[in-house]
Amino acid sequence: MEEKGMKTEKWFSKLLDKYKEDLEFRTEEIILDFTEKIVTMMEKKNISRAELARRLNVSKAFVTKMLNGNPNLTIKTMVSIADALECNLNLDIYPKGFKARNLYFFDNRRMDRTKFNENVVLIAEEELNACAA
Repeated sequence: MEEKGMKTEKWFSKLLDKYKEDLEFRTEEIILDFTEKIVTMMEKKNISRAELARRLNVSKAFVTKMLNGNPNLTIKTMVSIADALECNLNLDIYPKGFKARNLYFFDNRRMDRTKFNENVVLIAEEELNACAA
């Protein structure tokens, strides 16, 4: 039974690799990532779909459609969503083959260097080691 699972995993991995560079696949991946971030921020800030709809001055159905992966979001709509969640929107491009890591700082605050070393440096070292392998 375990062998069958490994074959399925290998097959699925090959299938994903096949579509990794496909424009539609990459677009869906970005939409999914964006909507997951919206949901996470809504949960952190205890904002319901109805409340987000009210803040955006749209219907609750629009919010539901958006969170289900509506691919027709303009940058203006994305900025409006970020504003409604009391957040900023960050768009970035970077060379293929790299992974992006965002690091956010509060204004007028100093980062505890110990925490920086424990978190950021370890992540950077892991990423560098993974690239070297």
